[in-house]
This record gives sequence, structure tokens and C-alpha cells, in this order.
Amino acid sequence: MNAARLREMVTPAREALEVRLDAQAGTDVHIQALDMVINVNALFTAAVFIGIAYRSTGSSGANDGASGGCRAGPDKERSVLVMEVVAFACYLFSSLVAQGIKLNFLLLHSKKQEQQQQPASQARLLRLGMLASALGTVIGTLFLTLSLVSFVQLRLGLLNCTAWPWAATLPLVLMVSLGLLVFISSVLYSFLAD
Repeated sequence: MNAARLREMVTPAREALEVRLDAQAGTDVHIQALDMVINVNALFTAAVFIGIAYRSTGSSGANDGASGGCRAGPDKERSVLVMEVVAFACYLFSSLVAQGIKLNFLLLHSKKQEQQQQPASQARLLRLGMLASALGTVIGTLFLTLSLVSFVQLRLGLLNCTAWPWAATLPLVLMVSLGLLVFISSVLYSFLAD
């Protein structure tokens, strides 16, 4: 058998293998991204859960640094708990969606199919699921931030009274906003570029 004939036989098989390896690399990247979302959400979920547990033990310590008319009322304490519960629900939702997508992705790619690409409907479902998971993370982060701002007002007084609550909340809001901007930009880029 001559070299030209051998090359003709090997080339299609090599190209098919390269396509499969490229698809597998894409799968690995998606799986790693979903793992990161799940891990970060697990940290946030644990933090919120600890915050809820700490609030429910009766150690409110409300308005420790506030005086007179600058003290936050009981509604502020209730709003902290409500926002923490909503944040907890959002992070849990986001993690469950990401875990479901990951499981679906692994099951689809574990089958020895001759297809080299996913059907368009599965790709759309994957992208929508990743977008829903990211949306849950963003909403949970917003509620957690609002909860922390209310918590600061419980401890240090209302924002309109002294500079201490502002000294705590301004860096929090700025850093979280910047982080969310980077996260949302990355999600939108991956959603539109994929």
C-alpha cells in the first residue's frame, strides 16, 4: 500500500478525532465553569445560612453603635431576615440549576454517539440554563448586599445619621457592584459568543 493511499484513509479518521477532542475540550470547560458556579454559590449559601442561624439565636445586638433617633426599628431587623432568606433561595436555585445542567451535560456526552455536535435545542437549553443560574446568583448577591446594608444600620445606626454606617456600606456596595459588573459581563460574553 502506498503512502498517498494510506494518507487518504487516515485523514478523515484523524479529522473526526480532532472534532471529538475539540468537543470534549468544550465540554470540560463548561463542566469546570458549572463547578465554579456551584462552589461559589455553596460558599454564599453557607454564609447566608450562618447569618440566618446567628440572627435566630436571639443575639440581635441591634443598634449597638446608634443613639437616639438614629436607631433602626424592628422593621429593619425583619427586613434583614427576609433578605437573607431570599438570598439563600436564589443561591440554592442557582446551584440546583447549575448542578442539573452539569448532570445533563455529563449524561449527554458520556454516551458514545456518532454525532459530533449537540442538537440545536440542547445547546439552547444549556445556554438558557446557564443564564438562569447566573441570574439566580446575581439576584442572590443583590439581596445579600441589601441584607448587609440593613445589618450595618442595625449595628451602627441609620445611614442618614452618622458617617459610620456609610464607612461600612460604601465599600461593600462599590466592591459588590464592581464584582457583579465583571460577572455579568463575563456571563453575557459567554452567552453571546458561544
